[in-house]
Amino acid sequence: MKDQYINCNGIKTRYWQSGKGSRTLVFIHGIGGSIEYWEPQLEAFSKDFTVYSPDMVGFGLTEKPDVPYGYRYFARFLKSFFTAVGIDRASLIGHSLGGGICLQFAVYYPENVERLILESSGGLSREFTFSLRVLTLPVIGELLLHMSLKNPLSLIKGLYYNTSVVRESLIDILTRMFREPGATRAFLTTLRNNATLFNGTKESISDIINHLDGITARTLVIWGKQDKVIPFHVSEIALRHIKQSRLWALDKCGHGPHLDYPLEFNKKVKEFLLE
Repeated sequence: MKDQYINCNGIKTRYWQSGKGSRTLVFIHGIGGSIEYWEPQLEAFSKDFTVYSPDMVGFGLTEKPDVPYGYRYFARFLKSFFTAVGIDRASLIGHSLGGGICLQFAVYYPENVERLILESSGGLSREFTFSLRVLTLPVIGELLLHMSLKNPLSLIKGLYYNTSVVRESLIDILTRMFREPGATRAFLTTLRNNATLFNGTKESISDIINHLDGITARTLVIWGKQDKVIPFHVSEIALRHIKQSRLWALDKCGHGPHLDYPLEFNKKVKEFLLE
């Protein structure tokens, strides 16, 4: 994959694009992530789809302006990406924060969404791990994040159930991305705009929660039963409110099913998109 850059409402945005399929698929990473976290998927799906994956504003090698990082802002940024690269309609795959972005996008721009794949999705509940919520505290958050980045493996491990399959390359990528100017600020601002020490802020997800019943896109919800970041039972919210949704639950799986079980993930998602 080759880095490409495009201007999205004045923000220099890095993305990867591959494949020449008649249907388009867009991958959205989670908080602290980047394009590279999807690399095995991008290669696999480019055989059947035209595939795009941007570094979302504030992350990876995309610019990191001082903006109100939240689901509403991210969804509007994603819309500007669609416009910039010429996407009219696409299926969306979002992991964690990326899942919440996809949900907010589907609420705002349903005409641009074909199908949704929500992996360990944010935006559905105020519940997630205390280890992230504590980073919302002023000063303490900066200190703890700085200490954690001295041992980036500890951050990566939180995505996996089976830590023996951790992709070592992600450790180097995480370290490199957090050295980018503004990366720490964007990460912490995203957390603080969407969470508090006592679980997520209701306001940050109100636009999503209040409109889940109106999402009409066929939706595949994917969750690891041993997810320690966003608990498995949160998946029930999506199933209860999104009319055309179904669940794929994985046992012995953490917060990143596409990382724990990449081959199975690719197969299941491809079947869903092509059925």
